[in-house]
Amino acid sequence: MAYASSVTRTKVADSNVDYVYDITETESTAGGNEVAIDLTTTTGRILKIQVDITSGSGKVKCQIGVSSSPTGNDVVALTRERTDIDEQPDGILFFASGKKLYINNQASADGLNISTRIFIRETWGL
Repeated sequence: MAYASSVTRTKVADSNVDYVYDITETESTAGGNEVAIDLTTTTGRILKIQVDITSGSGKVKCQIGVSSSPTGNDVVALTRERTDIDEQPDGILFFASGKKLYINNQASADGLNISTRIFIRETWGL
């Protein structure tokens, strides 16, 4: 089976989170595969990042950027490598001129199935 990914955006009513993005990846490649998520605006805050390996054995590190294959200032979040990630940092501000964030779950082994959930407030204000 070849690598595949899907993204689902859910609007969250009456909370500090505007959207929850769920990303499912199957048959990941060691080193990572990049998934783009479409935002509704150019600015926002990442409030929580969860990454779980749902099938396979290994570790994963999540990199989020505002450009494809980001480096330097285009990387807005980078988690530690773990089997399961659940990080709730202070809100990470981002500016994505193309209204996209690029998620790269850098897997330690081929063939992992990975589930990612990212909570985003699509504004810099309260």
